[in-house]
Amino acid sequence: MTVVVLVGVIGSQLIGSSADSTRTTVEGSAAPPGAPRSGAAPDFTVTAFFDGATFRLSDHIATDGRPVILNLWASWCYPCRVEMPDLDAAALAHPEVQFVGIAVEDTPASALGFAEEVRVSYPLAHDVDGLVDIHYPAPGLPATYVIDGSGEFVRVAYGAISRPQIEAMISEVVGH
Repeated sequence: MTVVVLVGVIGSQLIGSSADSTRTTVEGSAAPPGAPRSGAAPDFTVTAFFDGATFRLSDHIATDGRPVILNLWASWCYPCRVEMPDLDAAALAHPEVQFVGIAVEDTPASALGFAEEVRVSYPLAHDVDGLVDIHYPAPGLPATYVIDGSGEFVRVAYGAISRPQIEAMISEVVGH
């Protein structure tokens, strides 16, 4: 009975929801064990799907210094699909911030298929070795981490975020 009720609730939320009602940020909620909340962001290295460029957080901080919006997503994640256009629009509007999207909890083929479908302007990659997922745990996807230009965590948002929420995150790390 509990399973049927849970499936019914989830199904009604997915089927009967508009895009705006799926946009929730769970910033103040209890973080999963090991979730980063402050301090230095763990280093990671990924290879972008389309141009094969390598992104290593520590190299980016040392040589570029722009703040990073790190978005964790998966091909099977409906809220990830909903927020991608807003993340892309923000990335285009804010070249002073480096956006990076990394597929976690996904197969390489499915992640690549999703990346080819959405074709955002910022680098998309797959967490091939699972280390990003380990160092950036989340209670669900999507998860968006804001890292300042010195490599320190500023904020984490669990769940799909809207363009105004993204703009608010950017304003925390970019002096306007």
